[in-house]
Amino acid sequence: MATPGMMAAGAEGVSAASWSAMLVLGVFTTGLMAVFIILVVRRVGAGFLSLSAYAAPLVALLLGTVLLREPVGPRELAGLAVILAGVAVAEGSLAGLRAALPFRAGR
Repeated sequence: MATPGMMAAGAEGVSAASWSAMLVLGVFTTGLMAVFIILVVRRVGAGFLSLSAYAAPLVALLLGTVLLREPVGPRELAGLAVILAGVAVAEGSLAGLRAALPFRAGR
């Protein structure tokens, strides 16, 4: 997104390292992620892909614990349990709980 603006403003002060960084970020992070998203949608559907966003807190918790040695307390574990229960309900894994919800769609 910054590249067109930078080019319009004049790119004479931009180093080769900056251009390389923009190329790598554009191709490898953004471009490959777009390919992975398309592959996931084709394989499991868009509904599952939207639910997979809930994996971010789990990954953040694991990375924070392993790489940064952050403590995991009861609050973090309770939050993770709520997120995972929400995903399970949305996926239909907890059919009994889902059936008991008074605000189900289609009622």
